[in-house]
Amino acid sequence: LGDALRELRQRGASLPRKVSFLGKLAEVDGVPTAKYLKRLETDIGDVEFVVESDLHYVQAVDYIRTHNGVVIIPSLLDNYPLTVIESITNGFCFVASSAGGIPEMIDQAVRFEPTASGLRQKLEDLHKVDFSTLKHPYEPAHARRVWLDHVQSVVDVRSTPRRSRPKPAIQPVSVCIP
Repeated sequence: LGDALRELRQRGASLPRKVSFLGKLAEVDGVPTAKYLKRLETDIGDVEFVVESDLHYVQAVDYIRTHNGVVIIPSLLDNYPLTVIESITNGFCFVASSAGGIPEMIDQAVRFEPTASGLRQKLEDLHKVDFSTLKHPYEPAHARRVWLDHVQSVVDVRSTPRRSRPKPAIQPVSVCIP
């Protein structure tokens, strides 16, 4: 994201008025996050930076709702991206990289290549995205129904008296998928 914003600045493209960073501080390219963001803020100039590193999940969701911005999910590798699921479930406007399992979950209109240039291009074209018409392949109601149906089938098998249950050829394995 930092490099994408720098590219926007270099090209003379429109920059956002405000960028909020939500999440825990760590390191970016071996530099402490706070130091990295200070340098980025200096490089970018007229963009207001807000860092919220102590919000729990509900507070972060409320922050996003209140500020009504576009959530940027610049994952480089993510096979089961909870932030994408949360964004779809909460009805947030978002863009996400095409890394890992993300493409199978989202409308292609909000996808970008997981590079600084890919994100920069998506940010430049953000005004073309009609968030109200998106059709994400991941549908929370469908996922909930599949999960509940599966749980019910397990309960049904468990509630059958043991002697009338056929012995499985292969011992069952339980996998919990959120």
